[in-house]
Amino acid sequence: MADIEKYMPGIMKTIDSGLNQKEDTDTHKRLVPALIRKGIDSVNLSMFNEDTKKKLLNAAGTELFKKGRFQEAVKAFSATANKEKLIEVGDYYVNINMYDPAIDTYKIADAKEKLIKLGNRCLSEGHLPEAIKAFLFAEETQKLKDVGDECIKKQRLDYAIEIFSKINEKGKLVEIGNICFKSNELMDAAKAYKLAGDNNSLNKVGDKLMEEDSLEEALAVYKMADNKAMVQFIEENFARDLHGRLIKR
Repeated sequence: MADIEKYMPGIMKTIDSGLNQKEDTDTHKRLVPALIRKGIDSVNLSMFNEDTKKKLLNAAGTELFKKGRFQEAVKAFSATANKEKLIEVGDYYVNINMYDPAIDTYKIADAKEKLIKLGNRCLSEGHLPEAIKAFLFAEETQKLKDVGDECIKKQRLDYAIEIFSKINEKGKLVEIGNICFKSNELMDAAKAYKLAGDNNSLNKVGDKLMEEDSLEEALAVYKMADNKAMVQFIEENFARDLHGRLIKR
């Protein structure tokens, strides 16, 4: 052995490595099909060391991906923190225009650049919910503000409310609430004001609903504003009206 090492340094290590690789391959051939049948969530691999567990799960993930069982493949690669393979799955989702699962997969892989790139693509193609989700996962606050402002301009106020509530932009939420109030979209206004924590504006919405004889909605909004006096006033004086309207519905 010493002579061989003299003329071919490292040869024995290479031979040992080759034998180990063959053993790994044989083990995978035996165990991976059974692992896939059992299911990634159900299989118990506690009898193996960490290295073997990772190899088995990665091999299972690769086979699952080949079979088109992408969600299970993601579970397997997530269990081994295999960022490279997770990104490959995410890229495949993008190539077949399945943006939502692609975003989820990139999130697991902590692939921020991929999330931003996909968010921009979704935005350019008009897929607003997916764009918002990608930018949220990538923690791109400024990008989210820009998208939110664009949503306000285009009267996509539901998306604007979602964005600015996620990034806690209370001033923008009040602005949206005011827009909704002026256009008499009172429950949308209430939603925006509630998220902004603006009880005074909520009470204005409640008052407007009372003027319109929308007792149920007014009651709901006064409850949002924690206006105990008005809640009690409606419940004690208009209980029959409220009950009757509920029955009619």
